[in-house]
Amino acid sequence: MITTILGGLLLLGKTIILFVVTMFESLRNEGLGLISLMIFLLTGLLVFEGYREIRNRISSNKDRKYNDTERWLHKFTDFLSVVVGALVTFYLNNHVGLGAVVAAGIVGILGFVVAPKYEVPVYCGSFVGMSSANVYDFEHLLIASILAGIIFVITKRVFNGFGGKLGTVALIGAVLSAVVTGREFTKSSLPGWEVGLLIMVFAVIGILATYILNVRYGKSPVLSSATVGLIGGLVLPEIFPEIGQILALVVICASFAGMSSKERLPNEFYAVMAGMFCGIIFIFSAPYFGGAGGKLGTIAFGAVIAVAALRRLGFLLKK
Repeated sequence: MITTILGGLLLLGKTIILFVVTMFESLRNEGLGLISLMIFLLTGLLVFEGYREIRNRISSNKDRKYNDTERWLHKFTDFLSVVVGALVTFYLNNHVGLGAVVAAGIVGILGFVVAPKYEVPVYCGSFVGMSSANVYDFEHLLIASILAGIIFVITKRVFNGFGGKLGTVALIGAVLSAVVTGREFTKSSLPGWEVGLLIMVFAVIGILATYILNVRYGKSPVLSSATVGLIGGLVLPEIFPEIGQILALVVICASFAGMSSKERLPNEFYAVMAGMFCGIIFIFSAPYFGGAGGKLGTIAFGAVIAVAALRRLGFLLKK
């Protein structure tokens, strides 16, 4: 239980860090306006709901019981699946040249087809493998995948049902690896608002498509997200030659939020809200953690937690 709570704090802490630097970036570029206030509010909601989830996890006692052999076998296979998913995706992404989005989509679908019992850790690993070869070589990526595998195991029973959790696990592993090995992240400039509006539109499209497959049609969350991401990664660069890669990243980012359970996002209204939050954070977090796999999932994770907090506050106000 202690390791589970520690893992929960790692997930929440990494997400808060991303949202805080995003807030400062919005202040630097937009001043103290509506967008900056919105990101500040989202950060506060993230802290509120994240703390509540961890507190509830401490007070609950619903862990499934295994004997020692079963428990360690499950942990090892989950860990190994994360590492394999990361290495395969990294190879397809950087060495075959498929790109991060297409590579992750393919590995997610393969995980569902070939090893459905381990599709979740495989897909988590694929987010580590979305890392750029400009930041990581194979050895550093291996370190990142091992760290992510460990974190996946210790966070398996906390923040369940929140889309983007797997990406947050991946980002922690990727960032720790970069810090330990002295790698520097790449930096991107903020997109202009002409591109920003398209980012918002495709964030909503990405989450709705995934949510409908996942919740309305009852498909696997992994299959739903991977399919939407793969289609976006193949189609959008053809339709928008100049910005298609960015829009594909937005689509798969929002698709991670669409992996949420119905308990976390009860209907399409809340899904759209989470998608819009994903778009805003995507835009203003552009200069940070560039080249590190898992950043997109962390954006989605924070957005879904913020929506859950808004739902809870709305319910309390009605009472």
